[in-house]
Amino acid sequence: MAPYSCRVRWVWAAATALLLAGCSLPGGSSDQEPDAEPTTLTSYDAADATVVRGPFCDRLSPTGVEHALGAVPSESTQWENGDRVRLPDGTRDRVHEFGCSWTGEDGVLATAYLFVPPVTARQAQDLVRGPLPAGCSPMAPNGFGRPNLATRCVDEQATTELTYRGLFGDAWVVCSLQTPGDPASLPTRASAWCVEVLEAART
Repeated sequence: MAPYSCRVRWVWAAATALLLAGCSLPGGSSDQEPDAEPTTLTSYDAADATVVRGPFCDRLSPTGVEHALGAVPSESTQWENGDRVRLPDGTRDRVHEFGCSWTGEDGVLATAYLFVPPVTARQAQDLVRGPLPAGCSPMAPNGFGRPNLATRCVDEQATTELTYRGLFGDAWVVCSLQTPGDPASLPTRASAWCVEVLEAART
């Protein structure tokens, strides 16, 4: 799987064209307070979140990023509306989104982005009903926006990626967590990561 969130162009490429056209690490001394459990979507009022279609990555919690990765990030990337980024096939494309990603030394990748153009409810329905690529399957509804779609994808290298997508007002938000293998903690970490994204992007 490619390093940019905009790599997943299956549904999003067509949709974007349509729109534009019209934690510290665990450990320490024994007398330290244990880290608080992160908030996940099951206990977060995501339905009432109002998201601003603008830059948000600088407001993401470093602790939230570290919890998602399970470590301090070894590298990070940000992109903004109009930036040109390299796609998985080697070509470059101009994106119309605000986004960012962090990578851990073990290859875990946390990504988040939102579309710059406004998205209508009908357009969002088209996004969630679009075909899924090979290796991907839908997960149970999660309350991440109205409408929303959550998917689980596994590639030929046994890399697993959980992705949440949803509409908040007229803002289309996507967050994902990708990791080698399929650790039992992945669903909780991915859900908590998406809460961090909403906290950074909401008004």
